[in-house]
Amino acid sequence: MKLWGCGIRILWVSFRILIGYLVFSFVSRLLPQPTKVRGFHALHLKNATLFLETAVSLKGLMIKVGQFMSARVDLLPKAYTQKLSLLQDEVPPAPIEEIREKIKAELGAPPETLFASFDEIPLASASFGQVHRAVLKVPLSDSTTDVAIKIQYPHIEAIVATDLKAIRLIVLVLQRIFTHIRFDILTREFERIVRLELNYIAEAKNAEKFHKLFLEDDRFVVPKVVWQFTTERVLTLTMVTGIKINHFDALEKAGVCLKEVAQLLVESYMKQIFLYRFFHADPHPGNLFVQPAGKKGLRLVFVDFGMMQEIDDKTDQG
Repeated sequence: MKLWGCGIRILWVSFRILIGYLVFSFVSRLLPQPTKVRGFHALHLKNATLFLETAVSLKGLMIKVGQFMSARVDLLPKAYTQKLSLLQDEVPPAPIEEIREKIKAELGAPPETLFASFDEIPLASASFGQVHRAVLKVPLSDSTTDVAIKIQYPHIEAIVATDLKAIRLIVLVLQRIFTHIRFDILTREFERIVRLELNYIAEAKNAEKFHKLFLEDDRFVVPKVVWQFTTERVLTLTMVTGIKINHFDALEKAGVCLKEVAQLLVESYMKQIFLYRFFHADPHPGNLFVQPAGKKGLRLVFVDFGMMQEIDDKTDQG
């Protein structure tokens, strides 16, 4: 019942947002243009805040939807993209006892037994799991000991299944209003991607492939998979660090040229799409970092490989 309550809440929030816009669109016909513009801005901000609070409360798929929306500056008002950007890596974490139990169930022992140290404060919390720093007891072949462990939230699969049912109902309504948009195709693709992201073995394979593609280019940093501590619900990668790509003040303070960062990002995607035909499909600021110029120069850091896309011959023909 609790899960169905979440689904009903998603439908109710969606209904409130939709009705709010319909009512204001009708009333705004009587308002002067400046007042109408201010009114729409206030309504965007109100609805974005409502969506944000709902997503943080329910977690699961709502956070993933919010992350997607936060990156669509080409489609959504600024009030939405700014508010929902908080969902990129600042989601309230799950209780540490739940995380410890999840690690024990997946890896066979609690983290304090498996690792030399385990930081109970997460580095990041996202839609389906959270990331903790740990130190290996036995260094890897390159002497690396620091790792980042992504642990899937308890019961997340059941939460996602319920959220998907609610989204399907919302899509049925939208399809009747916006008949020119094939929401059925979008929904099927979204569901396929979500189910892949719940499988950390699939993400580990994506990370390993991506790491090998950029292995010979020091300008790009991709973590390595630590297979010994990786399962379908726990993913362990070597630790990578950097300044968040949209923290412009911090980047400039570190002596980073923003133009060079932009050029490096574009070059990386040119290689991914046209040369490697395999690209990172979730490049929001929570997944991209910059390492200031050191011995190896300016470096671009990629994390989170749950959403990757391969370009095959069928895609080319399309």
